[in-house]
Amino acid sequence: MKKIALLGLVLSLGSVIKADPMDDSCAACTISLALNESKAQDPQISPTTHREKIREISREELKKKISDPQFHGLVVNVLGKRFYDDAHIPRSISAPLKNLEEICKSWNKDGEIIVYCACIECDASYKAYKMLVSMGFTNVSAYEGGIREWYQAYGEKGTEGPCLRSYLKEKGESKRFLAMKDCALKRLLLDVYWGVIS
Repeated sequence: MKKIALLGLVLSLGSVIKADPMDDSCAACTISLALNESKAQDPQISPTTHREKIREISREELKKKISDPQFHGLVVNVLGKRFYDDAHIPRSISAPLKNLEEICKSWNKDGEIIVYCACIECDASYKAYKMLVSMGFTNVSAYEGGIREWYQAYGEKGTEGPCLRSYLKEKGESKRFLAMKDCALKRLLLDVYWGVIS
């Protein structure tokens, strides 16, 4: 019921602010700006500010791993399928966060698993990391820079897919995300946008 109400809110606000359906702008950020919420909280605080520490892997370390033919771990894109199809790291598989619990049942609990999502502001890889660890996976790490950082470092030649989404080309932290406060509704809207929940 909450998802239906949330979808209604997104659709009604989308028509009020005349959102372009072909633009891949984040619905949550557009809504945030349209509602002109209180500026009591500093808008420069990233949505990642209050996360617990997790085991991370750098872009360079990940590149080295996937370049090694002896690497037999899993590199997992936890975004929705449409984002995976647009751009993903070579040798990675699609396992959207909303389906991850079911998909990972066949994985080796001690095998190396590296999860990633869109960018540092997206928390899907963080959620995937926490979920896998809580399920007993022992060798999990997260590439928090995500496909945006990867694409900006290695371009289309080092990234699989057509790479058409505009967020891939944004430098630094996305202004759309910086305008957001770290609140539950906005996190939920982001999750819906990235396709990590249905």
